[in-house]
Amino acid sequence: MPRALITGATAGLGAEFARQLAAKGYDLVLVARDVARLDAARDALSAAHGVSVDTIPADLTTQDGCTAAAAPMATIDVLINNAGFGTYQAFGSISTCVRCCG
Repeated sequence: MPRALITGATAGLGAEFARQLAAKGYDLVLVARDVARLDAARDALSAAHGVSVDTIPADLTTQDGCTAAAAPMATIDVLINNAGFGTYQAFGSISTCVRCCG
C-alpha cells in the first residue's frame, strides 16, 4: 500500500487530506502536537478505512520535532507538509528565510 506522511494532520486541511488519502487506501503517518487528537484521528481513520495509521507527536518549530517527523521519510510515498506557522509582524517586514529545521 502507498504511505503518506501528513503534518498538521489533526485539524483543518491536514485532517481532510488524511481522510481523503485513507479513503483511497493509503497507510498514514500523522504528525501534530496534540497527542489526544492524534490518537483520536488514528482510531477514527483506521476504523473507517482499514488502513494503518502511525502517529508522531511533534512540534515542528523545534529541531527535535523536525527530526522525529523526518525519521520515517524513507518509507513515505507522499508528503503533505501542511503544518502551519504564524507571525505577528507587518507583511513587508517578515524575513524571507523562515525555517523550522536546519
